[in-house]
Amino acid sequence: MCWFFTALQGYDDWAVTYPSSNICALRGSTVEIHCNYKYPYYTVEKEFWFTNIDNEPVDLKDDTDYTGRVEYHCGDPSCNWFYSSCTGTCTLRIKDLRQSDSADYKFKITTDNGGAYSGVPGVKLSVTVRVTPPGVIKEGSSVSLTCTSEANPVAKYTWTKVTTGHPPGHTVQGQQLSFHPIQSSDSGQYLCTAKNDLGTTTSSPISIDVKYGPKHTFVIPSPPGEIKEGGSLTLSCSSDANPAADYTWFREHGGSVEELGENYTISDIKTELGGNYYCEARNAVGLQNSTLMFLNVTVNCFFRKLLLFNGQKRKLVKPSLSLTTTTVYRNCECNDLNYLRQCWEHCWIQYVKNTLCIHNFLFCVKEVFVH
Repeated sequence: MCWFFTALQGYDDWAVTYPSSNICALRGSTVEIHCNYKYPYYTVEKEFWFTNIDNEPVDLKDDTDYTGRVEYHCGDPSCNWFYSSCTGTCTLRIKDLRQSDSADYKFKITTDNGGAYSGVPGVKLSVTVRVTPPGVIKEGSSVSLTCTSEANPVAKYTWTKVTTGHPPGHTVQGQQLSFHPIQSSDSGQYLCTAKNDLGTTTSSPISIDVKYGPKHTFVIPSPPGEIKEGGSLTLSCSSDANPAADYTWFREHGGSVEELGENYTISDIKTELGGNYYCEARNAVGLQNSTLMFLNVTVNCFFRKLLLFNGQKRKLVKPSLSLTTTTVYRNCECNDLNYLRQCWEHCWIQYVKNTLCIHNFLFCVKEVFVH
């Protein structure tokens, strides 16, 4: 267990203070140990941190066990000529902590007049509480987090989920936190607290990122509702997935439309583009198709009469509504464009031959409906 108090070693001209004399940290994390020091009004030759207590202190930067893992951040000393003394600060940073880093860390300073001072006993670092990470997590699998610490008497453990901006989430007692099976909603950060009669310490947050395949995949048309022929339509695919999904668009019975991406735009819409469309959402975990979105290209027809009398007298009775682009068809089924075209050609031939032709004609406006 860890407890904290200020350590002070020195005499009138020399002193080293440590804000904390006992620090707990997780294996694999980074820790900083701070000190303040005082020395006589001389030039500093060297300032460094060490752990060994036998023989001459060894600078941690020269210790092969710490190669590439230690940094010193020491500010410029401030000297007072009147009091013939100087003060300064120095911070030791150790990265990628190992269990073997548990030790007493001390600061030493030497000056050009041969003076030297070591701040003993120093700061006790305990690399203790640690959480065993579960690695890559997929939704539906079984996952357990394990918390361990060095304590006497034996510690009791409590798990808590971090909830930003809200009170702590639900807590669970025990050394192990288990999910059987784990859900996407279990993603987040968790803390382990170890406690006994002598004190309490809490681990650094450990993150759980639950991976899952696409779900709730659907298509959104824009603009919604009907669109006249010649217009454009954008289909957007949406899904819930971790990691984010990639999208491919398909037309039923027509295979891939060779369009990748969240959005698919159809420009200059033609009647032959009607049919069922859907998107496929895919990531490293799985895939899901959206439901079908029916793009129905229909023709709304309006009646008007065209009267031909032996090609001599013609009378056209116009409908009351105004049509911008119209095509004339004769006795046709409006859901069959090829047949509509044939009907018009047949009637045109009758007109050219000056034969009597009294018929009800259909004026058709082609429109697009999205269901």
